[in-house]
Amino acid sequence: MIDPESRAEVERLIARGGMAVVYLAIEKDLERKVALKVLMPPPEDDRSRFRDRFKLEARTLAAMNHPNIVTCYDYGQTPDGSCYL
Repeated sequence: MIDPESRAEVERLIARGGMAVVYLAIEKDLERKVALKVLMPPPEDDRSRFRDRFKLEARTLAAMNHPNIVTCYDYGQTPDGSCYL
């Protein structure tokens, strides 16, 4: 499991919604600015379905190529169970 905090340094909060928080961050190894979207895990009984929907969102985003859609470089889960893109 990769911890995004070890790979990226958060600069500031960009937006907060009902299910996710988006930060402006610097990817340390490549020294580039990235948007880091962290999805909050639901209650225990919904986690399996949540992970499946999250994986589908990551795959769908990674398959897209359009100037108005951000590129997905990475996705995963933090040690506390939050998912990130």
